[in-house]
Amino acid sequence: MLILAYDIIYIFLHSLILSVSLSAIISSTLGATLSTYLDRYLMRRGIRPPGIRKKEARTKYIISPESGQPIDEKVIKRYEKALAFSDKESENYVAELAMLGMMYLQNAVA
Repeated sequence: MLILAYDIIYIFLHSLILSVSLSAIISSTLGATLSTYLDRYLMRRGIRPPGIRKKEARTKYIISPESGQPIDEKVIKRYEKALAFSDKESENYVAELAMLGMMYLQNAVA
């Protein structure tokens, strides 16, 4: 009788811990995936998500070939990735392409 009660308690606690662990893993994975796709969707529409706007506000670069200061390659690659998700039919797309070209020109001059 005591062994049967122990088995019931063990199975109940084991299934409870397992379900809590699995639900935490699944919900965090789902949240990260949805957040990524939402950011990509917003960037395609030309809308900057709040997190990206904060990052852009913190980093300031002078884009001028006469400045003589090179721009970090990581910044250029990040800008290229963001440009890949922007809407190619929008008016800002050409301006963003020109900005990318200026970044490469500034690195070539510096």
